[in-house]
Amino acid sequence: MTLLRRTIRTARPVVETLLAGALLGVVILAIVLQLRINADPPPTAELPLARAYMLAFIRNDTDTMAKLNPSGDAVSQAIQFQNLIAASSGVQFKSLTYLGGSAVGPLGVHDYVIEVTTSTGGRLIPFAVTVFQGHVVQLRNLNPQVAAAS
Repeated sequence: MTLLRRTIRTARPVVETLLAGALLGVVILAIVLQLRINADPPPTAELPLARAYMLAFIRNDTDTMAKLNPSGDAVSQAIQFQNLIAASSGVQFKSLTYLGGSAVGPLGVHDYVIEVTTSTGGRLIPFAVTVFQGHVVQLRNLNPQVAAAS
């Protein structure tokens, strides 16, 4: 029995050191993986195509908007442009601000805020521009209640 106690007494510091090192290694690995997983993706720069589309929208320039959209059904494009122009009638645009965006391969979504002045006062209206393979496929108002009130 004393031989077993001596062996345990001799091996105990080595085993404790190894276990403490393993535990510390697991904790450090968990922290590093968590930081790497939660790291923000690299910011996506503003696409000149999305900016040109938003400027064309502000200026009611349907020719430029048609050039930046994918070629498709002309009737549906005309209806879409007519709806956009009708929604922006009676509104004075003051500023356009790029908030940021994200892209995965050929697909990207870029967010903008337009400051407008109406008869009832000033408002900020958020928009998302969806770009796919070098064409603007969608311009979406992110808060339709704001646009409806203006």
